[in-house]
Amino acid sequence: MKKLVIDRIVDNEKYQLQSCVCSERISWRPVYNFSNLQQAIFGNDGAYSLLYDYSGLRIEAQRDEYGEPFYCGIWIKDLEVDIDEALLISEDRIALVSRDDLARIEKVSVDGYKHWPLADKAFHQQTADEIRLKLSAIFEKSSKKIPFPEPDSEGKRFIKSLKGTVEQRDIITELSNDLNQADSASETEKEAVLKSRVGQGRFRKQLIQYWNKCAVTGCETHSLLRASHIKPWADSDNKERLDVHNGLLLTPGLDTAFDLGLITFQVNGEMLISDKISEDDLYYLGIFPNKRNVEGLKAEHEKYLLYHYEYVFERWLK
Repeated sequence: MKKLVIDRIVDNEKYQLQSCVCSERISWRPVYNFSNLQQAIFGNDGAYSLLYDYSGLRIEAQRDEYGEPFYCGIWIKDLEVDIDEALLISEDRIALVSRDDLARIEKVSVDGYKHWPLADKAFHQQTADEIRLKLSAIFEKSSKKIPFPEPDSEGKRFIKSLKGTVEQRDIITELSNDLNQADSASETEKEAVLKSRVGQGRFRKQLIQYWNKCAVTGCETHSLLRASHIKPWADSDNKERLDVHNGLLLTPGLDTAFDLGLITFQVNGEMLISDKISEDDLYYLGIFPNKRNVEGLKAEHEKYLLYHYEYVFERWLK
């Protein structure tokens, strides 16, 4: 792969970032005037939040209004030096693509979308579908792809500390190096890396679709809910990690207690509570006498619940 043209920019601070997102009902809308790549990729309104985490109230509201996002594009514009590379980000991968290909796609104003006539909404639904197909073609055409890194692990390689004078170009340089390394890896190795990192975002999305609310309390505010693995992530293989039946959608208190083995659930949905939790703590965790059971369990949940009961519940006693 050729060296990124952006490496030629050493001290030029006149660049601007453009970021757009293609969503289910709105085509290629600008999402934010980001000042640097750290924000555009991992910021509160960045690609990671839109495609992977989406736990904030602002992101949740955007998803409710515009539908599920499919792609985020990030490129540098308004430069004296021409740069022909851009980042196109899906839920699980980052691709290096042509900036011109992304910049040519017409952006859409979204002001007042809730109050648009149905005919306008139907038009933009069709347009969004068409643009999604175009972006899919651009994405798949790229031979330079790497897995989408999580911000608290591999993602640090992109953003470094950025507390000092780290140049934004260094982030894309790191991406370039990773893409070159990916080129030299075997297809089997690349597939293994992808499968190991897709994980949490897709899993959370599946649990929201399956449960739609906390499996115990009935809380329906998705941004407050956690995607809890029944058989812990570390103990699961890649298939189990993405199995919707290996998960419960829980409020934060229940999620913490479940993860620590302070509570568990029998195959009939009944909650078992460790003696280590006091009556006062039950209240603070949101565990009430009339809301302690899970409804909606299926036979596919059984093996995971049995694992949790045997190996996680009150693990300090075993």
